[in-house]
Amino acid sequence: CFSGCFSLEFVSFPDSLTKWYSQVFLSCYSLETIIVPRGITSLCGSMASGCYALQKAVLHDGVVGLETSIFDGCQNLKSIELPRELPKISNQMFNDYYALREIEIPESVTEIGMNAFNDCYSLSEMKIPRNVSIIGGSAFYKCTGIQNYYFYPVVPPAITSSNIFNTAKAIIKGGKQYPKINGVVYFKETQNGVLITARIDHLPETDNNCTGRFFGFHIHEGPSCTGNAKDEFADAKFHYNPNNCPHPFHKAA
Repeated sequence: CFSGCFSLEFVSFPDSLTKWYSQVFLSCYSLETIIVPRGITSLCGSMASGCYALQKAVLHDGVVGLETSIFDGCQNLKSIELPRELPKISNQMFNDYYALREIEIPESVTEIGMNAFNDCYSLSEMKIPRNVSIIGGSAFYKCTGIQNYYFYPVVPPAITSSNIFNTAKAIIKGGKQYPKINGVVYFKETQNGVLITARIDHLPETDNNCTGRFFGFHIHEGPSCTGNAKDEFADAKFHYNPNNCPHPFHKAA
């Protein structure tokens, strides 16, 4: 329809439009924004492939069919609004979207496919909705810009490969009682598990030679180490302990 319209910067459609064909915006080099009309329920492959200037895409809530390569080659795409009833993030759906900075996975999503966000290194955070039950291999591989992952599923998702995140890190900061504590913990996925390395400075001293200077980690249920005036770490909630094992034998099933 508009394939090869090199100077096209913006186009608006009525909501009465019910169908788009594949490659409708192919190689529209100057197109900066795409707003899908509400009559469209399915988006075909290569819909906007090669739209190098594209920075924002809005997909309304009626879209339920979303093929992998609709924005293939849109290297400047920074923001995507996904439909609220989207059932899954397909394999490689946002693979190599280097400029992508903002995307919110809808609560309706139950599966995040392989390489779904591979190489999206401009993302700064990622929230995994509560209904996600499967995360594919390399789903967030090389997303080196992500500083915070927030996991909301009540039941831990099934992992189809160990190489999902590549490397993650946690910034350590002390609370009011020990404000000088600071450091960083790195989590590196390996073939048989996770390698954890940590550097923590200004840990509290003690005069007890037998029980002092021993420190450990706990994984907590909450999404953030924040809180309120009464409890500065209230949002961290309790130790992650799905089997209700006594301290210190907390572990996942």
